[in-house]
Amino acid sequence: MKTRLFILMLLSVFSHVVIAQTANDLSKKASKNLTKSDYQAAITDCNKAITLNPNCYEAYRIRGIAKYHLHNYADAIDDFYKAIVLNPEYSSPDVNYSLIKKEISSDVEMMVNFDQEVAQNPKDGSAYYNRGLAKDQLGLFAEAISDYTQAIALEPKYAPAYNNRGIAKVNIGRYVSAIYDFDKAIALDPNDAVSYNNRGSAKAKLGHNEAAIPDYDRAISIDPDHTAAYVGRAAAKEQIGRFKEAIPDYDHVIALGVQDADSYRNRGIAKAVLGRYTEAIADYDKAIALNPKDAGYYYSRGGVKVLLTRYAEAIADYDLAIDINPNYSDAFNARGYSYYKLGNTKVNYRKAIADYERATQLGGSRYQPVFEYKAGASDGIAKADGQ
Repeated sequence: MKTRLFILMLLSVFSHVVIAQTANDLSKKASKNLTKSDYQAAITDCNKAITLNPNCYEAYRIRGIAKYHLHNYADAIDDFYKAIVLNPEYSSPDVNYSLIKKEISSDVEMMVNFDQEVAQNPKDGSAYYNRGLAKDQLGLFAEAISDYTQAIALEPKYAPAYNNRGIAKVNIGRYVSAIYDFDKAIALDPNDAVSYNNRGSAKAKLGHNEAAIPDYDRAISIDPDHTAAYVGRAAAKEQIGRFKEAIPDYDHVIALGVQDADSYRNRGIAKAVLGRYTEAIADYDKAIALNPKDAGYYYSRGGVKVLLTRYAEAIADYDLAIDINPNYSDAFNARGYSYYKLGNTKVNYRKAIADYERATQLGGSRYQPVFEYKAGASDGIAKADGQ
C-alpha cells in the first residue's frame, strides 16, 4: 500500500542543487557584509556567487543594494531588474519586464527623494515610513526595518508601521519578532484583515500551523475575499495533514478568478494524497499552463503518474523538469526509479542506474534511501544477460 509519506516524497517540489547552495552561501556572506556597511566586499562576494550560478537572483539583489549605497544608481537598477527577471516567482509569460524596470527606476528615484525628505523633516514619522516602503519594494528589508522603527519612535500608534515592519522581518527570517509587530498592529487596529493574515503567515513560517489557522480565520471573517488568507490557511491545513479541508480553500481562491499556479499545484497535492489522481493531474496541467517554466510542477505531475504506474509518462515529465533545471537531483532520482519500475530491458535498467548516479553526483536526493533501486536495476541487467 502506498503510504502518505511515499506520496508526498513523489510530489515534493524542492530541488537539491549543490551549485545553487554554494552561490547562496556567498550571497549570505555578502548580506552580512551589507550589515557592516562593507559594500565593496558585498559586491565581491556577489560577483563570485554569480560566477558560480549566473541564475542566483539573490546575489543580484544584494549587489544592487550595495551599489545603491555607493550611489551607483544606474548599475543598482540593472541588478534589481536582473534579480526580478531570474526570480521564479516572476517567470510567468504575462510579466511585463519593461514595466518592471520602469517601476524599479521609479522606486530608486523615490528613495533618493525620501532621503532628502527625511533630511529636511527628521521629526516626521511618515517620511521614514514612506522611505521604508520604497526600500521594501527593492528588497532592502533590514534598512526598511530601521525606517519603520524610527517612524514608530516618532509616532508610537502608527499601526501600518508596525505591520510593515513585521512584513520586512518575515522577509529576513525574524519570525518571532515579526509576530510581536503584528500583535501591536492588531491591538491598534483590530479590524485589519491584513495584519491577521500576516501574523498567521509568520506563525506558519515557524511551523506553528495549528496556531496560524485562527489568524487566517479572523482575516477571512473580516474580509471574505482575502485571497492570501485562504491560500495560507489551506497550506497550514496541508502541513498538519488536513488535506481534505484544504481543498475548499483553494477552490475559493480559484473561484475568485485568481490565476495562481501554486494554488492549482497545491490543490493537486491535496487531491493526490486523497487518492484523487486524475483530478490532481488536471490541476498540475493547469499550473503548468499558467507557469510552464517551473520544474517542480513537472516533477509533481510525474509523481502522480508514478502512483498510477504510468512510468513512461512520468519519465516524460521528469525529462521536462530536468530540461528546466539540469541540477534537479530529486528529478534524476525519481526518473531513475521510473526507469527501474518500467524495467523489461537492459536499456531501462542502465538508464535507472545512470540517473541514480547522477543524483548522487549532484549531492544526493533526499529520497534515495526510500527509492533505493540501484541494486535492483543491477540485478535486472544480470538476469537479462543470463537469459
